Amino acid sequence: GAIIWVRVQDNNNADYYQLTSFTLRIHPAPVINPLQQAAYGCEVPGTGGSGEFDLSLNIGNITMNTPYLNVEYYLTEAQAELGDSSLSLPTLYVGPSGIICGRIINTQTGCYTVAPQELIVRATPTANELAPIVHCDANNDGFGSFNLAALMHDIAGNPVPTDIDVTFHHTLSDAQNFVNEIENTTNYTNAQSGGETL
Repeated sequence: GAIIWVRVQDNNNADYYQLTSFTLRIHPAPVINPLQQAAYGCEVPGTGGSGEFDLSLNIGNITMNTPYLNVEYYLTEAQAELGDSSLSLPTLYVGPSGIICGRIINTQTGCYTVAPQELIVRATPTANELAPIVHCDANNDGFGSFNLAALMHDIAGNPVPTDIDVTFHHTLSDAQNFVNEIENTTNYTNAQSGGETL
């Protein structure tokens, strides 16, 4: 970089002076992903439509995994420009759909870029409870054929929203972990004999 020389002189006597210098360096502002994507959060029940966003999951997207870049998120552009970390949003942020601002800082140079970040809250899917599904067991063997697929509208709404999947599982644990999905939903035979008999 360029060197700037400085002379500091006594106004009453030109013979009394000191010289110093400093260097001018130019560092580029951090480059961010020009195709940055929106961040999605699941609606938190009872918050009036706010969603929970894990903002740490978006850091690689915005920085393109460039080393020495740190990201802090703020509610407004003015706060992001100020860069007061005490005003930054928590990593697990609960808020509405909208725009927040990221401050992307090069930790080696201190240079930063401010960029908008879109947040989109995804509504919690409806999962209506159903009354027991009845099968009349003509041969009394404890097994029956059920059309689970026909229950989708009763469970998830009519029409079933296009951006959700309805799956059926034998256990609560399987449903929570999204494993061991029942494959034949149009002609399902219960896995265990019986069920409730009245």
